[in-house]
Amino acid sequence: MIGHRDNPPVPVVAEGLDSRDRVRGFYHELVRNIRRLPRAARTRSLIERIGVPTASIKQTVSEGDLPMTNQGLESAKRIGTGLAFVVFPIVFIFAFAVHPNLFSLAIVTDVNTRIGEFHGNRLMHLGHALMLLTVPLLIVVSLKFMEMLPKRGAWLGFVGCVMAVFGAVMLAVDKTALCLVPSALDTLPETQFTQMLPGLEAMFSFKGWLALLYLLPLLPVGFMLQGIGLYLGRAVPRWQSVSLIVAMVLLGVSAAVDIDLFGLVASVILAVALVPFGIRLIRGFDRGTSSLE
Repeated sequence: MIGHRDNPPVPVVAEGLDSRDRVRGFYHELVRNIRRLPRAARTRSLIERIGVPTASIKQTVSEGDLPMTNQGLESAKRIGTGLAFVVFPIVFIFAFAVHPNLFSLAIVTDVNTRIGEFHGNRLMHLGHALMLLTVPLLIVVSLKFMEMLPKRGAWLGFVGCVMAVFGAVMLAVDKTALCLVPSALDTLPETQFTQMLPGLEAMFSFKGWLALLYLLPLLPVGFMLQGIGLYLGRAVPRWQSVSLIVAMVLLGVSAAVDIDLFGLVASVILAVALVPFGIRLIRGFDRGTSSLE
């Protein structure tokens, strides 16, 4: 290190090294002396004093040569996020497709009819269990959408994310109380299952604190707000943001009137719009851009 009372210490770079090695050596020395560095306004003078082009430094930083960068962790985050975009629409398609009377457009209000749909239907129990496991994936997707809206539509991205996360928690409550618990009761002999019907009716009528399930529409509404933000901010192609909005409207209607066909159509729309983006993330083609193209 070469220093003076009136000047900050300057890293010494060995002669005879190429530009990349000089940049790397400079930054390693810079990190070790980070607390002794001047303010950012003098950083350029330090760089120019050792004769390293600024363009070379930017290239080196972008390629992840800094010791602070953990490329393995960043790759894991990118691949995990991509898998969330791919897996959750596919699971939703399966979960809605295995419902009985799928093509019926009759609005179901009778609790006994809903109990009869799942009773003895192991495939439906599997679909609901898989949907429960997608709750963390929904949160990851919502956070990614919020990250893609740093400027225009940022508030819609933030508020939508908060609502979607709360809605995802309510989805977990719904699938735990009204799917996992009934699947356990479904293993009982028929006579004992019949004795449990009053309790099941109370559960499916949202008695007690199960009334919190009325907050479940926060999930589609939150994603719908994020879809509007993506549309206004042009963060994604317009057809994809519109697809997200339409799919969430259909999911909300499906949950309100218990018509599973609407949910299936919404899930297919989500798969068409989001799965390609997830694949691009997994393959590493989304670096430096927030577009779903």
